[in-house]
Amino acid sequence: MNRPATSAIAVGVFLWLALAADAAPPQPVPAMPRYVVAPFPSHWRAQDSEAKGLSNGHVLGTVIMDSGPYAGFVFDGRRLTTGSVPGAVSTRWVGIDDAGNIAGTFNTAFDPEHAFVQPAGGEPRMIAAARDLTSNVQATTRQGVVVGLYREDIPYSPNQAYRWQAGVTTFLPPLEAGVSADAHGVSADGATIVGESNVVGFDTPRYATVWRNGVIAALHPLGRFDSAAFGVNAQGWVVGYSSTFQLHPRPVLWRDHRPIDLGLLDDTIDAIAMSINAAGTIVGQATTPVETWRAWLQANGRMVWLSDLVDGLPAGVRVTCDRCLIDDQGRISVTLRRDNPDGSPDTRTAALLVPKPPTSTGN
Repeated sequence: MNRPATSAIAVGVFLWLALAADAAPPQPVPAMPRYVVAPFPSHWRAQDSEAKGLSNGHVLGTVIMDSGPYAGFVFDGRRLTTGSVPGAVSTRWVGIDDAGNIAGTFNTAFDPEHAFVQPAGGEPRMIAAARDLTSNVQATTRQGVVVGLYREDIPYSPNQAYRWQAGVTTFLPPLEAGVSADAHGVSADGATIVGESNVVGFDTPRYATVWRNGVIAALHPLGRFDSAAFGVNAQGWVVGYSSTFQLHPRPVLWRDHRPIDLGLLDDTIDAIAMSINAAGTIVGQATTPVETWRAWLQANGRMVWLSDLVDGLPAGVRVTCDRCLIDDQGRISVTLRRDNPDGSPDTRTAALLVPKPPTSTGN
């Protein structure tokens, strides 16, 4: 038997593999996308604006001009349109479908919020059936699906998640033993809706929830604490947050209802994943001990502050979002925030980030 010879050969192969591994060149760091800001028209002199939605390359939101109430706006990268619901003190446009119908939320000086749809060239119509109810729009699709929250305007009234399309409102039930539900996001085809559902009990008051084709399901949290879902892509991947035992939200990707902890950037305390596109690129927001919410992006297995990926961003301006959204073309709706050193309120400007073409590396 030649066991000693066989052992020597095995040791030699092991040493050769070890040396080859040491000599292997380091793997390149995956390239991250770069962005530019699509400029708003130069005549637009808004005091304050904030992005609230992204539909078919249009960024939508709310803006206060030199005078008057907060108005809704939509910007397609070239043309800007603004408008308000008559009598409202605040109008927020959230989505626009292929027919030009706009969905959003408004409120008057004496009434709670109301969800509405405004047909192209027509007058706004409330989604709610009565003015003693409060409702809002959270997300829309190009086919005119609208999802959001609907609640009676009385103390301790539970939230009801809803889906609206072509004048028909469908209420989405909470989980079994649930007391309320919120809808936060919807897939591009309108078939999958994500949000959260409150359940009875102290340990797990809220679960990230998915509604699809009349079936409701809970998404597994990281622990036994709050979780919520905000975005879903064409593959059915869901993003949101799940709180740890320290009650700090962590960004999560759910695949097949199982959570994947996306991790945190340096010094981050809280973070939420808000949107995911078909390529699996994720955007969200996070906060550090010394800064308010900032926007981040995760692609190719790396998480980066979105401000570091925008070319030509002025000094002192950071990329934030109330609701970061990314579409399948990689466009992102954000809010640019400038901290004013004189102590005056921060300056906020809604913006559309457009990805730059990849740099050619040909000969």
